Amino acid sequence: MKTISLTILLLGTLLTSTYAQNHWKYEYYKTIDHTNFRDNKMFIQSINFSKIDYALLTATIFFLTNEQRAKYKVPILPHNIQCEISAFNHAKHMVEKDFYSHENTKERKRKFPADRAELAGISNPHIAENIAYSSFNRSASYLGIAQIFVSMWMKSKGHKKNILSKKAKSFGCGLYFSKNTAYSVQVFQWFDDVKIKPAKDKLPFILE
Repeated sequence: MKTISLTILLLGTLLTSTYAQNHWKYEYYKTIDHTNFRDNKMFIQSINFSKIDYALLTATIFFLTNEQRAKYKVPILPHNIQCEISAFNHAKHMVEKDFYSHENTKERKRKFPADRAELAGISNPHIAENIAYSSFNRSASYLGIAQIFVSMWMKSKGHKKNILSKKAKSFGCGLYFSKNTAYSVQVFQWFDDVKIKPAKDKLPFILE
């Protein structure tokens, strides 16, 4: 019995260490959710700004959002990669094109949330979108940055309504840094499950 217990303990330690040392992999959505992500050291590590794990950062926002839905006894939502693509690219374009709005007047093909969802591979977009920006401490952790944005949205009536809406079917999050300011986006698909088509937009990090 002692040998078995020791083996289980070592395996648990190894798994925790593996998660902490590796970048975020999309397969982790199968085993990590809003109920257990806070137990994983991966989320509380400080951000290395020379090598940002954007996938980990957006996953943290995702879990915090579902944590709020569970708190208010609203069904949690599945992660949707197309919504994440749309969210990340809008955050990135707001930084690169120097604007802050749901409406991108700099690029006609990206003007409205539905346009950006189409570019991300959603053929039936019914989109609700939250956006925000904030300054931050460069010693902040992934969890610390994510909490800034979810807390801001939950203090805003309209944004909170989107987060807790029962109309939502799935969602994804995005964030992009500009010096000491971060821009974040949430994209929710309402009414119908996402129907996928070939995407023109991509994520800059490798999907696994």
